[in-house]
Amino acid sequence: MVSTNSERSVAVNRSTKFLFLILILGGAYKITTAQYSWQMQFPSLPAFSNPVELVHAYDGTNRLFVVQQQGIIFVFENDPAVSIRKTFLNLSDRVSQSGGETGLLGLAFHPSYPDSPYFYVDYTRTVAD
Repeated sequence: MVSTNSERSVAVNRSTKFLFLILILGGAYKITTAQYSWQMQFPSLPAFSNPVELVHAYDGTNRLFVVQQQGIIFVFENDPAVSIRKTFLNLSDRVSQSGGETGLLGLAFHPSYPDSPYFYVDYTRTVAD
């Protein structure tokens, strides 16, 4: 198929108009970059190993729960000066340790917790021998 000069002219003309439109619209909005910085939270707590989730139970105790992929859930006070964490649940003997998208992956408290004292965990388990 052979294209004529007028067909090429129309294609170039459309491309030019599109590029011009992008430049105009791009110039109409001020492009800025967000200014974020990392801040250390709970600096006195021991480091967590492969944390996958941070959960608040909304039970009036102001505690936070950290879910570690290896199967341990720690709990501690939501206070920047906190230095003690306790084990809330240890499923490491049941949880797959192969890494990737396996292991203990989530924690959810019942919406009426603690009146309904249920919580739910999402994990992949180890293969039984």
